[in-house]
Parts: sequence; structure tokens; C-alpha cells
Amino acid sequence: MRNKLSELNFKQSRTVRFFAVILLTLAFSAAISAQPGDCRDMGYKSVHCVKERIESLGKIAAEINIISAEILREPGNAGLYNRRGLIYASLFKEDGSSVVFENTTYFSETDARAIDDFNRAIEIAPRAEFYAGRGEVYQKRWDYELRTLYGMKINYLLPETAVPLEVIENGLTKNANFAQAEKDFQEAAGRTANFRASVPFLNRLAKIRRERAHSLGFQPHFYLAVVQNKMQWFVFKEFDWLGDYYRKLLDTRTAENREERTLSEVYFSKGNAAVNFGEYQAAVQAFDEAEKYISTNYLDFCNLYNNRGKIKVKLKDFDGAIKDYSFALNSAPYNCRYVFEHRADAFAAKGDFGRAAEDYTKRINQEDGKSFPQFFIKRGKTYLKLGEGEKAAADFSYAIERNSSCLTLLVLRAQAFRLAGKNDLADADETEVRMRLEDLPRRYRMETDCPTDF
Repeated sequence: MRNKLSELNFKQSRTVRFFAVILLTLAFSAAISAQPGDCRDMGYKSVHCVKERIESLGKIAAEINIISAEILREPGNAGLYNRRGLIYASLFKEDGSSVVFENTTYFSETDARAIDDFNRAIEIAPRAEFYAGRGEVYQKRWDYELRTLYGMKINYLLPETAVPLEVIENGLTKNANFAQAEKDFQEAAGRTANFRASVPFLNRLAKIRRERAHSLGFQPHFYLAVVQNKMQWFVFKEFDWLGDYYRKLLDTRTAENREERTLSEVYFSKGNAAVNFGEYQAAVQAFDEAEKYISTNYLDFCNLYNNRGKIKVKLKDFDGAIKDYSFALNSAPYNCRYVFEHRADAFAAKGDFGRAAEDYTKRINQEDGKSFPQFFIKRGKTYLKLGEGEKAAADFSYAIERNSSCLTLLVLRAQAFRLAGKNDLADADETEVRMRLEDLPRRYRMETDCPTDF
């Protein structure tokens, strides 16, 4: 018996080794067969990619040596410092790392080396491109700090927890690297001949201000802190600056709709941030501004009218909400088909249950409509309001088939059966609810395992 087990283990071990060799061979073959264009995606892990990377860094080191030698000969040449600064800046990544090559010091602390070179170039000749180069390094430093903030300081927090004010200030509103990048981009723009020439530098400034506004307006831990510390004005100011800039950019160009799309996105984002802050009137105003630049071709077209409609429902402006939903459905019926549900919600909130039922039916009859039990639940509730017990019971039964653990659905169906005069079926559902509640711990509610949106 022992010999048979030993023989079996040996065979299994030999089989494992055989497949391990096969897998290693395949992996090595894939690595050496990778094309140069694949190296960035592979992280330079293959043989030829490592070789390519070493050769590339060797060329960079040689280029730095050449420029450094030229600087010794021409210490007053600002262009040379700028060239070397750009090389160092390209080696500093947004994740805060620098490239290290063959234990030399060429590629360590490349952000500091780049800033030193840009500082020297600016001292010799304060040109716009030198300020912009330095600004990009500070921008990368801020990007790294922001990523660190997201990755290390907020992931452990509960969903409804606001970060401390000092985290907001150190990472976003009063961050030193952001402030210096902003100052450098503004300085670069100010040293150009006209607005058109300043656009490349202002675009970089717009990029970081937009990223800061989005972080404050959409990251839950951040926007909760914004509300808690009454800093909504700061976020709105960022979006308004972006709106003013892109509007000015739009006025200086013809036959281009890129700025119109960007403007609609800026004000749409401002509106959604305002919703997160609970500032519903400000949200409607921002959505109104976004509407001036929106097109049915734009990705956020349906979302704009849908989101503004939902806010109008919160403000009890049911007719205004229905008007927004209807406009979206008439303009782009296929792309905006999900809006039928929300228009139905608005009709129901207004008390027009007949038209609400019609819209829920339209949503259900679409290609993906039957995949969502909540549509049937909502329509069933409207049928209850209309006194149509049979139809309501059928909708609740459909939902129960797909979610039998939701006790609330049994309660609703019992009401529907009772309305339809089927008291025996209503009694059966109510008995089922009582029996199952007795088996559930008290901490469970009737809504356990129920759809969240009905």
C-alpha cells in the first residue's frame, strides 16, 4: 500500500513539474516575442523590454551629460537649463517615483532636479515656457499627494464620514504644490502676447482646477466635509472660473464646438456637485446654464434633463420635472429610454397615477425592461392607487418570483388580492408574512432583501 502511494505521489509530482515547465516556457516565449510597442504595457518585464529600457535610459543619461557639459561652457544659457529640466521632469511620474538606472544619481529625485533647472532658467530669462515647465512638476507632485490621500487616508472611513478639515486644506484648498503650479501657469499665461497665445498654459491651469473641483464635489468623504465646513462657495467658485474661461475661449474661436461641449460638462458637473451639497436651487441654475450649450449628440444630454427633473421633483415642481423628462424622451427616445421611469415617478408624485402606469408600462416593454422588478413594483403600486387589484397583484407576483425574500412584496400583494376580492389569497400572503417574521431576528426589517428603489 505504501509503495502504491509513493508511486502515485511520484506520478502526481512529475505531472505538476511537467505542466510547470510548459507554463514557464509559454510565459518566456510570450515575453521574448513581445514587440517594442508592448513594453510600456508590460511594465518592461520581458527580456527585450528590459534591454530596451536600459538602452533608453542610457541615451537619456548621455543626453544629460552632454547638456551638463554645455552648461559648464555656457552657464548663462537659460535654454540649456530648460532642456535638462524637461528631461528630469519627464522622468518624474505622477505616482511620486523616479527612474533609477545602474545605481547612478542621474535619475534620483528628478522632480527636485527639474525644479532647480527651471528656477535657474527663470532667473536668467523669465519666459513663459520655463514657468510652465516648473508648473507641470508641481502639478505632478500635487497629483501624487492627491492619489496618496485617496489611497491611504480615506479608504478606511465609513461611507458617510467626512474627512477632517485639515485633510481638505492640506490636500486640496491650501495645498502648497497646487498653489505653486497655479501660480506658475498664471505667470506663463501672463507673459504671452495675447489670450490666444496664453491658451496652452491656461488649459493646464483649467485641468488642475477642474480636478480639484471634481474631488471636492463628488468624492463623498470630501463633499461631506465641504458641507460640514460651509465651503460650498469654494467649489462653486472653481466651476464658475472654468465656465468663464471656456466661454471666453468659445468667443475667440469659430467653427468649433469643443468648447460648447466642455461648457455643458462644466455646468453639468457644477449642478451635480450642488445636488451632493443639498443646494437644489443652485443645482437647477447650473443645469440651466449647461442646457445653453448641450446637444443631443452629447453624452450627458439625457442625464442633464433627467437630473434636473429629479431635482424639480424634490422641489415639488412636478410640471417642470415632467417637461424636462418629456423633452429628453422626444429628443432622443432610445438613448433616454430610462427616463420613462422617472417621468412616471413624477406623474405618481403629482397624483396622476393613470399616466404614471402608462410610463411604467412603456419602460417595461422596452428591450431590457423586464429585467428590473422595481418597474413592476412601482406600476403595481400605481394600480393599487387606481383600484385595479388584479393588475397590481400580477405585477407584485412577477416581482416576488424574482425576489421571494422581500416580505414587503407579500404585504403589497395581499393588499392587491384584498382589493380584487380574493380574500383567501390575501389571507395566505398575510399568514406567510407572520410565519416568516416569527423566524427572523428582531433586527431584521420588513424591507430585508427588497429592491432599494421602489
